[in-house]
Amino acid sequence: MAELVLLIPIALIVAFAIPLTLTDFREHRLPNHYTVPLIAVTALSLTGYGLVLGQYGKLMASGLAMALTFLIGWLLARFADLGMGDVKLLISLNGWLAWHDGWLVLIALAIGLIAANVFAIAVWIKKKDPKEHIALGPFLLLGFCLAAITPSWRILTAVGESLA
Repeated sequence: MAELVLLIPIALIVAFAIPLTLTDFREHRLPNHYTVPLIAVTALSLTGYGLVLGQYGKLMASGLAMALTFLIGWLLARFADLGMGDVKLLISLNGWLAWHDGWLVLIALAIGLIAANVFAIAVWIKKKDPKEHIALGPFLLLGFCLAAITPSWRILTAVGESLA
């Protein structure tokens, strides 16, 4: 039953997915009033669950993923063309995925980036402008949602079995 704490970040991500997607497509930004609470809720949920149940290895993996995401993301935002909103979104997404399995972070990123590239190519062909910016956040959310299906299902199954 305690596993439900791990679904709190998922619930918030799902609740924020549509406003984040619409804002990113419209304004090419991911507002702090969505991304910062996602980081806080993810960190608090995973830390609380990890400390109470002694899941220190998973807690360390998640914290490391969040820290590396910030560091690499900050560098990409500073020297490449990645927005800090995308970085802040990725911090919470990667932290939650790394809790379950580090490979899920790579799978989610691969799905999101491939989908974004396919979309970008279509936009560039249509507008004939390869410098046209695209929204990355919706595709990062897509990759996360697809990668999070299995761990979320495991949590729900475990909770269902404990109630039976």
